[in-house]
Amino acid sequence: MSDVTQRAIPDLLTPVVEAFNQWRGHGRRGRIPNDLWDQATALVDHYPRTVITEALCVSVDALEQQCIKRNLPASKT
Repeated sequence: MSDVTQRAIPDLLTPVVEAFNQWRGHGRRGRIPNDLWDQATALVDHYPRTVITEALCVSVDALEQQCIKRNLPASKT
């Protein structure tokens, strides 16, 4: 993530970004754990989904699928 992007991350998003980075930093591969998805999907009422996906380095489709699993509203696009 670039310095500009890092500085632009809103406060609620920062701890989630750190959690994702910590998980990735341990060399883990495979599916993102549900607890991380819970944190990511909790942000959809606060930020545009593109902001969330760019900050967390996940695809928009992956976030959308997780939102659907959690019965969250469809993307506002």
